Amino acid sequence: MHRLTSKLFRDLKNTKSFYDDIYVFTKSNSIQEHLKALRKTLDILRDNKLYVKLAKCVFCANEIPCLGDFVGRDGVRMDPDKVQTIKDWPVPRNQEELHSFLGLTVYVQRFWPEYASLTATMFALLKNQNKRNVKIHLNDEQLKNFKELMRRLCNPPVLHLPDFNKPMRLRTDASKFVGGGVLFQVVDGAERPIAYTNRKMKSAELNYPTQQQELLAIVHALAAFRIYYLDKPPIVETDHKSLEQCW
Repeated sequence: MHRLTSKLFRDLKNTKSFYDDIYVFTKSNSIQEHLKALRKTLDILRDNKLYVKLAKCVFCANEIPCLGDFVGRDGVRMDPDKVQTIKDWPVPRNQEELHSFLGLTVYVQRFWPEYASLTATMFALLKNQNKRNVKIHLNDEQLKNFKELMRRLCNPPVLHLPDFNKPMRLRTDASKFVGGGVLFQVVDGAERPIAYTNRKMKSAELNYPTQQQELLAIVHALAAFRIYYLDKPPIVETDHKSLEQCW
């Protein structure tokens, strides 16, 4: 179905399909422009004898659920139901509970640059994967990070939609345990974050010199965001001066 709908709507700039979902969107405030785009989509469905279930349709909405997030004119925000599930999670008492909690929170990592640093020590408690019922006790640092993660969920950030007519910028950094970056654009003098990425360094990577760790963060971020700039490389920003000679 995805292959079929992708082929049918490939010439419509305001229509995209993901598997069996079809999205029709317009940037203008004009309802007439939106209805015109919707009509083109419905005409193609009719001409190919394809049907949609009216009960599952949403028309003329300011934002819609899409691939696990909510997407609208203002950008991309977390699914409030998923956020509430994480916020209601009690302090983990064993490895199984911690494993389930961290599995849920992975969802938010592209919204926060500090996700990996907040969860690094908690992930370290999962080394004994075959004994998930083993009781655990979060130390002061882990409990502080757990509460900080919950606090940030009270005001979840919104990621901006990219403008592919403007240059992309990539700012990266590496710290003691993690490396990552933010993809953003500058619009009217203000930075607009599009997505974040971060990862905990592997054991061997912890022994790398600072220059290599900073370079590793750049390589990781470039790979994570490659779909955004396949035809035009981004401007990379780093606070490590020696890496300026790499390009």
